[in-house]
Amino acid sequence: MKPVLPPARPSTLAQRLASAGATVGVLYACTLVWPLAAQAQRRDDAELCATQTATMASERAAACSNLMNSSRLHGTALGVAYAMRGLAYLDRGDIPHAIGDLNRAIELAPDFAPAYQNRGNAWYARGSYGQALADYDKTISLDPQQASPYVNRATVRRDLGFFDGALADYKKAIELRPQHAAAYSGRGQLYLQRRDYANANTDFDSAVRLDPSTANYLLRAKARQAGGDLDGALRDAEAAVRLDPRDSAALRAQAAIWRGKGDFDKTIATLDRAIALNDNPSLFYRLRAQAYRDKGERKRAYADIGRALKLSWTVNGLKVRGDLRLADGDNDGALHDALAMLKIDDDNIDAIALRGMAYARQNKTAQALPDLDKAIAAFDSANDEAGNKTGNDETPKTLALLLTARGQVHRANRDKAGALADFERAIALNDARAAPYLARAALYEADGDNDKAVTDLNAAIASDPDNALAYYRRGRIFTARDERDRAIADYRSALNHDRDLTPARQALDKATAQIAAEMAAKAAAEAAAKAEAEAQAEQARQKAQQEAQRAAEREAQQKAQLAAQQEALQKAEKEASRQKALQQARQAAEQARLNIERQTAVAVVNIPATATTAKSGAKPDAKAEAKSDSAKPEVTASAKTASTKTAGAKTAIKPDAPIAAKAQPAADAEPKPAIAATVSSPPAAETAIASIATTPAIETPLRPTIAIPLPTAKPSPPPDPQPREATRTGGKRDSERHERSRREAQQRAARQEQARFEAMSPSEQRRAYFEYLERRQRTEGRRGATFSDIWR
Repeated sequence: MKPVLPPARPSTLAQRLASAGATVGVLYACTLVWPLAAQAQRRDDAELCATQTATMASERAAACSNLMNSSRLHGTALGVAYAMRGLAYLDRGDIPHAIGDLNRAIELAPDFAPAYQNRGNAWYARGSYGQALADYDKTISLDPQQASPYVNRATVRRDLGFFDGALADYKKAIELRPQHAAAYSGRGQLYLQRRDYANANTDFDSAVRLDPSTANYLLRAKARQAGGDLDGALRDAEAAVRLDPRDSAALRAQAAIWRGKGDFDKTIATLDRAIALNDNPSLFYRLRAQAYRDKGERKRAYADIGRALKLSWTVNGLKVRGDLRLADGDNDGALHDALAMLKIDDDNIDAIALRGMAYARQNKTAQALPDLDKAIAAFDSANDEAGNKTGNDETPKTLALLLTARGQVHRANRDKAGALADFERAIALNDARAAPYLARAALYEADGDNDKAVTDLNAAIASDPDNALAYYRRGRIFTARDERDRAIADYRSALNHDRDLTPARQALDKATAQIAAEMAAKAAAEAAAKAEAEAQAEQARQKAQQEAQRAAEREAQQKAQLAAQQEALQKAEKEASRQKALQQARQAAEQARLNIERQTAVAVVNIPATATTAKSGAKPDAKAEAKSDSAKPEVTASAKTASTKTAGAKTAIKPDAPIAAKAQPAADAEPKPAIAATVSSPPAAETAIASIATTPAIETPLRPTIAIPLPTAKPSPPPDPQPREATRTGGKRDSERHERSRREAQQRAARQEQARFEAMSPSEQRRAYFEYLERRQRTEGRRGATFSDIWR
């Protein structure tokens, strides 16, 4: 739709006439010749003819016609009247009558600049851009200080692609009239076409501020939507709808923004309002069909596009239905719609593109390739560096579809390089569709590059999560990789989105059957392995039990052997101690016997000498007496010594035994001439030894006390106990205590050693025993063989 150019609108008829060189008095002079009632009518017609309200275009044209039919206007005044009626026709959209009146106005008033400007607008509306530019140039030459002709010329230059000239005209218009809203609005559209959204929004802000009209709000909404500010665009569209709730353009813009936000329900609701407000809602049926298509409600989409085509058989309606049929695989129907479009417009690029894609789907590569080449070239020319020169959001999407279709044709013709180039270009357009990814994935899969194929299939699924074919093809690659779990998941996803996809169902059944067979085999193998493991475990358990039983038996045997060894060792030690005590007792007894014999011999030798002296009454000499006196204490001392040694021999065996016999003189008896001596015959000593050997715990006296009669002589006092005998008796007691303490310490140490020995393991016990034997050997010399030598 072409923009509406600002017409030349002088504020009053007087200004129009003045601009043509006429005066207000001339007009009034023409009206005063009529009667008063006619004069009033003519004044009303003059005022209505000069009115600028576009909605009263028909009334204005009639009023201007009344003035011109009165035959009272001539020359310049009549030319101005023709110019005013031409402007009314232009506002009404009657371009041919507008051009005719403006031509007549220029003939009658060749210097009337608004007539040239308005005729330029009419030429622009008719599509005659060259004639429009010529009229704008003439207008500027007649009135260079007016901003409107600069704005109009800039608009034509913008549409013709003369960006620099258009920008210069907009700047000149703003310089001449800084409050000219149309200049800001036109320059904003120029920036929008160049995709300079920041400057476009700035100019549209100024336009809305100066003229908050529906058109300016919609232009700013379009700029914001193109720049990605959908919320701001929606606010502007809603503001436009509030200004004019019945404005179809505002409702259409609002629906387009909701569709861009992906809210198809609100899109459809807005289009419902537009359909209800329009007498011919063909356009809005078509837009709602597209919304239903995007929402996935194909039946409703077909119903709406059918209604639109019944109301208006248009190229755009046929294109929407053809796209639906092509997407649904109805290639014949799509081709039929494309041919119908070409009947309406034999050079329609959308129809050529649709026909080429339909031929490609039918594998008619020879017919498809020329159409696709022509369509791609046309869309490339309409696409700028960013992918969309015209600002139409459908352009890159259509171009991506065309490139994908041509890539498929190249692939069918075995042109791998051409196919890959087209697929990559389609993906580079950021179309966000799955088709180019699927096509390139098929190319990679055919070359055996499954990694790249999976990457493209992932991108296809991300672009279109409901694409069953993408899941199926990815599952097929996973099956080839032996990743059956992932393959089964993809096959199931494919069937969830398309239950009629037979290859996916067959692949799923095959994969699940293989997995079931493998699971059964695995279960059987696991059962066999489990049984074998249980058997081995049972054997190991029995073996361990046997080993434990044997270990327990060995341990018990070792403990028994150790106990026997300890018992034998204790017996051996006791036997050794007994033998040692017996030896000591024998030695003591032998020593006692020798002492007794020696004492007895001394006593026998001294007795005759003493008796002879007594009988003869002779007085012994001093030497004999001294010898006799010295012999007595010796005999007594010797006897005591022998008795002490004999007792010592007993205590060596049992320290706590009491002394059996002891010679003790009576304290109150008179001294008798006799010597008390302890005499023991050899048989008596041997009897004592035998008694010690058999019963060491029972004390038996070793010798009897024998009183030997002596010759009568002067008794001598018993000798005092010698210091040496007293010391020996005290030493004996100390020795007994020491021996008893030593034995108790040995017994405690033996018990502790026994406890520690029993706590050891059998091997430690054997090692300790050998160490004990080595210590014994070092301290006591080599012993004879004993029963414990079995450990060696």
